[in-house]
Amino acid sequence: MATFGSSEFAKRIADDFREETPSTSGDGQEELADEKFEEKQDDETPTHGPKQIRISEQSSILGLKSELIKRKTEINATKQQNLDKEYTGGRRSILTVKKDEKASMQKAAFERSQRISQHERELRREEQERMEIMGKKLKEKEVVYEALKSGQVLTYQDNSPVDFMVDFALKKKLEEEKKYGEKEKEPSTSNLKRKHDAEHYDPDEEQRVYGVSHRKFSADEETRQRQLQELLDMTKKTDATRRKEVEEARKKQLAKHEKLNKLRIKNGLEPLPLPEPENEVAPEELEAIPLPEPVESPMEKYSKMAKSNREWDRGKGQYMSWIQSQREARDDDFKPPESYKY
Repeated sequence: MATFGSSEFAKRIADDFREETPSTSGDGQEELADEKFEEKQDDETPTHGPKQIRISEQSSILGLKSELIKRKTEINATKQQNLDKEYTGGRRSILTVKKDEKASMQKAAFERSQRISQHERELRREEQERMEIMGKKLKEKEVVYEALKSGQVLTYQDNSPVDFMVDFALKKKLEEEKKYGEKEKEPSTSNLKRKHDAEHYDPDEEQRVYGVSHRKFSADEETRQRQLQELLDMTKKTDATRRKEVEEARKKQLAKHEKLNKLRIKNGLEPLPLPEPENEVAPEELEAIPLPEPVESPMEKYSKMAKSNREWDRGKGQYMSWIQSQREARDDDFKPPESYKY
């Protein structure tokens, strides 16, 4: 390699000298070339452009290049040897992997990949079998539907007829016959008087908030009467349960009183008298309940408003004339009680 580089380098320098040297004849041309060559060797002044390499430095440069290539080759060989060897000396690092551990890891990874591939094959096989079964069933159903559509009678292998759960054609036919029969049985409404249903309050027509004990009744008369009867039965049952609880409480009170009297007699004390039974309080009539009298009459109230100088009370007293005219035009049946002072 060095011989080839040196020969090429010498040839290139010789060509440069030939270009710079003018064409002369014989020995004069060789002497002129020698003088030029010596001047180039002795000239040490720096020139512009790339540095020219002298022929005397050729062997040293080639030697350095060959030494550099040799050292690079040795370094690369040493790195490759270090990579092939396992790290065993020096301080143990966290990332250090021994040879047997590396082999076990490779073995586990290989086994894991084998298991994954085996599971994938099984899943694909199961999916293919399922699709084949579905396709087979769909083909069987298609044959059955075509036979039913054409009006054929389906039979088993022993020529016995197939009993379906529902015969939809027959069912539709029976429903139509029943519907037409009911229409024929219905009497004509042309000669009958129209029956007016009782008008009841429909709670769904008005959005209101009722109490807990409110119950909605149907607008239908029969359903309404049944709901009313159920409500009355529930009321009677509630009253009976309430009376039963009161009677049981009274019996417990009497037993407690008798036991206490026995202890008093045993200790030489006089027995206590029996408690008087509590009389049920009769409900008062609404007319007998006195109404509270107002603190001031409306006339006094409006007279105060008329005399007031407040901005929001001005003009309120003028409405009394209109109120009085409405009271005079009012029917006496809708008149408030005499106790109400207005």
